[in-house]
Amino acid sequence: MRWTENKMGTKPDLVLDIAGVIATNFSPIFWEDLSSKFEVAYDDLIKFRKEIRRIMDWEN
Repeated sequence: MRWTENKMGTKPDLVLDIAGVIATNFSPIFWEDLSSKFEVAYDDLIKFRKEIRRIMDWEN
């Protein structure tokens, strides 16, 4: 867990960490449904997921 200094003092970036974990663990079916429902290219969503995973790996 990372800690950052902000206007409210020192707090963990837990929300972002959790969001990243959740996003990278969705099943392929979730990403296919998301692509279909919001008319976003499936490949773009997969690139987004991979980028989140890369950033999370880099920060740890």
